[in-house]
Amino acid sequence: MPEQAYLDVIETNRERDPLAALPPSTLADIELQADCTPAEVGAVYEQWGCCVVRGLLADCAPAILEDAEAMAAGVRAAGYESINNAYVPEGGQTGRDKQIMLFCPSYTLAASHFQAAIDPRMLDLLEAMIGPSVELFGQGMCMYKEPGGGMEKALHQDAPYFYHRDHTVVTGFIHLLETNNDNGALHVVPGSFKLGLIEHVDTPSHLALPASEFPLECAMPIYGRPGDVVLFNYLTVHGSGLNYSDKPRPALCTQYRSGADEQVWRFASLVEHLGIAVSDEVRNQRGALARGRRII
Repeated sequence: MPEQAYLDVIETNRERDPLAALPPSTLADIELQADCTPAEVGAVYEQWGCCVVRGLLADCAPAILEDAEAMAAGVRAAGYESINNAYVPEGGQTGRDKQIMLFCPSYTLAASHFQAAIDPRMLDLLEAMIGPSVELFGQGMCMYKEPGGGMEKALHQDAPYFYHRDHTVVTGFIHLLETNNDNGALHVVPGSFKLGLIEHVDTPSHLALPASEFPLECAMPIYGRPGDVVLFNYLTVHGSGLNYSDKPRPALCTQYRSGADEQVWRFASLVEHLGIAVSDEVRNQRGALARGRRII
């Protein structure tokens, strides 16, 4: 059974579909161009909990992609051993014994991934979203979908994995190639961050919302081109489908939080781990500041 601390913060009515109560939205509501101002991004984020910035890191995407494929090539050459910080679960619908799902951490493997995370264009937007102190949270994740059925990720919130006091955690999802429903486009539910924490279940791809109640089709697909960035709060419902194409679909995820925020629960990947308080030692560990300062 999950810890009571987890159940205590479930704010939605399990008897109904909480997404049905959200105001309708279109892609135009959350979409901006690379020449937008931080204030424009901050306003969209405040209203919807997510924002698409077209072409923000277009010049960085080729190097990030090259490094991601080098990581994957190493795993394949080793017979799908878990090297290069790869998570290699069962092959599922790919028809292979194993498949690459993600690389984490990735900043320690490729400078291009770290450089994207601290790119001033990203940090300018994040400062408008979460304040002047922008801390790197984690060390980067390269989400990877193998061709021919690479793993889906059911709709979910990131909050159950690492619940925070002030809910400032933001992910930057960086497209590395043209992406659509054929190769597993990211889907988001604008405004869903306002629902608070929704109850999650165990799935083959770890914590997620029950697919019978929250199918991927109820979320907005974000088709992308290399360098398009989707910024979203960790309470924003999101997910992605299978990669049906004949080529891999990698994407880089960079994560941030306010330098004043604190993690409340330990990292969790299963329901049974949810709601367990972190130790003071873990709570006091801090990531590198990418913007601002934290001085007493």
